[in-house]
Amino acid sequence: MERPLSWRQWLLLGVVAGGVVGLSIWSPAKVISLKEIQIHSLLQKASHGSQQELAKLLLVTERYRDSGLRVIFDGNEYGIGTILTKAREYLATHYHDEPAETWVRVHLYRSSTRGEIIYMQYPDGTRRPLRDVFIEELRQLPHK
Repeated sequence: MERPLSWRQWLLLGVVAGGVVGLSIWSPAKVISLKEIQIHSLLQKASHGSQQELAKLLLVTERYRDSGLRVIFDGNEYGIGTILTKAREYLATHYHDEPAETWVRVHLYRSSTRGEIIYMQYPDGTRRPLRDVFIEELRQLPHK
């Protein structure tokens, strides 16, 4: 007999099933992907604290997917879409019901391979630690 999927597996499956390239809605402030709307809806419906925390991480991740920003990881520059696909896989295996901000502080500051700070690079060339960017985004999410 097969084991039923956990809530975490259902949530991740739902986000991945939305497709890697989502449709977008233009807003003067930003481009909002339909996957982001789906994740935001899941965040509102999540009843358990750890469900909400995982949904927050997925929502912030999705906000940057089509931004065109770059990520500097171990001295190499990657398109954020490429990194976020890998990040989602990492999240699926390394998230263990901790608060979203705690998870970000631990996992999004230094690379696990060379221990170098992970940066988000903006079009003008400025860089900020990825951890700081994600923490700011998490703090702007509505509280249930």
